[in-house]
Amino acid sequence: MNPIIAELVRSEKRGVTYGRVSTKKQDIMKQTNTLNEFVNKYGCNIVNRYEDPGVSAEKVKLEKRTGFATLLADATKKQFDYVLVWDFERVSRDQEEHEFIRKKMGNLNIPILLIESEDFYDTGDLMSNAVRDGISRFRLEKIRIDTINGKKTVAQNGMWPGGRAPYGYKYNKANKRFNPISEELVIVKEIFERYKNYGSTFKMVADSLKKEEIVGNHWDSQKVKSVLLNPLYAGYIAMRRRKKNSRNSIQYNRDNWIMRKSLQIKDPVISLEQWEETWKLYLERKDIKPRHFTTPFYLKGILTCAHCEANLECKNQMTGKGKKEYGGLIYRCRSNSCMYKISLDTAHRLISDIWKELRRVNVTQFLGRISFVITHDEGNLTFEIENLRQSIAEKQELLKMWDEKFDTIHQENRTQENRTQENRTQEPMLIALSITKGVTIQKLDNEVRLLKSKVKELNKINDFKSDNNYSEKFMEMVNADWESLNSKSIRSIITMFVEKITVNRDGQLHYRIYKDLSED
Repeated sequence: MNPIIAELVRSEKRGVTYGRVSTKKQDIMKQTNTLNEFVNKYGCNIVNRYEDPGVSAEKVKLEKRTGFATLLADATKKQFDYVLVWDFERVSRDQEEHEFIRKKMGNLNIPILLIESEDFYDTGDLMSNAVRDGISRFRLEKIRIDTINGKKTVAQNGMWPGGRAPYGYKYNKANKRFNPISEELVIVKEIFERYKNYGSTFKMVADSLKKEEIVGNHWDSQKVKSVLLNPLYAGYIAMRRRKKNSRNSIQYNRDNWIMRKSLQIKDPVISLEQWEETWKLYLERKDIKPRHFTTPFYLKGILTCAHCEANLECKNQMTGKGKKEYGGLIYRCRSNSCMYKISLDTAHRLISDIWKELRRVNVTQFLGRISFVITHDEGNLTFEIENLRQSIAEKQELLKMWDEKFDTIHQENRTQENRTQENRTQEPMLIALSITKGVTIQKLDNEVRLLKSKVKELNKINDFKSDNNYSEKFMEMVNADWESLNSKSIRSIITMFVEKITVNRDGQLHYRIYKDLSED
């Protein structure tokens, strides 16, 4: 029994446990049983248990993990004194998240104990933490590569690597073949014909399907694209078609694809030559610049639900039924407890009332509000820029320290004579540090880019302030007919002068301009 741990978890201290497994197929009971053995061994007083079953630490960010998010919230309320976790990787697999958790729990003086190794989650040593982060990342990458290689082998043998079956087919697990859905494959063939013969875009094909009452897949441009660019319809399995970390973007360079003739499709819908022709058309048409589009949802991110206070979602619900169209552009509440909607036209009638009220605002108050918003935005950007600069400096210092450590170890290992057993045991640490260093460099590059973007925004504000007529331009927009303005102008006026816009289940709209404008 570890005396330091025994002192931390003595019976008068309140403890909690946390468990997580990445998929629903994995059993969290192994972690639970090990945790219970530790609790019995040390006589822990456990007051709560938190779990995230079937949640991948790679795919689901820390704040989206319900169990751990609740744990952090309760930690802030000081509802417990320590946390028991099976191992380091149950907490997270992301270096930045590890850093956040260490800092958060360290400030609260709540230790996290790893029961498998009977060790502390935060070693208190920067180098040791960096090694752990690197090992965790290495294991994650190994799992990912093993999974990809497994699917790659399957695809190279002309077999389906898994996932949802494409439109027009149902995958039969028993005989490992694709069963065709004949009525859907007729539509697939029609999609290829329309794209080829009418110079259509994906959206035009989708609109034509909806207009002609061709149902079955709620057609939109992405679904049409997923049909046209999938060689499965020509009888070929393809992997690595999509860009990394993207669900829809296709790699134009097919040298990276793995494409093999499928052993599971008996009669392809089209020939390989027809599919190659479609691919060629796609490459030619993708370079056509899209028309300038301005969102008609002027209240996007501004209109909120009066009941749950969530921002209303913007949806285009236009559907074709013969010659008549149903639905339209709407705002709707996403919450399952609300589930109501309001048409775009109804919601936008409120904008006229807002414009009328703003025209009645005292000029001094109007100009004061503009000055306040600009100063406030300038202050926020300045604060963000300073934080970014500090974070960049810290990462640069870390990299410098790790480089010095690398140089020391390499110097010791420079000759064969100096390769002692101690030196050789440092090699795994070097690998782990290299991984952590690579992740840190990537995050550093992202922060440098973000810093440049924030500095650019701040320079725009300074340029805006240097224009002596900027206040008059806002007044001109308010005095104009709002429907004559572009989306950007309408939204800039609303966000600057309107504090809140809400709608309830009965469709009643309410707005409130900022207090400093409504005071006499």
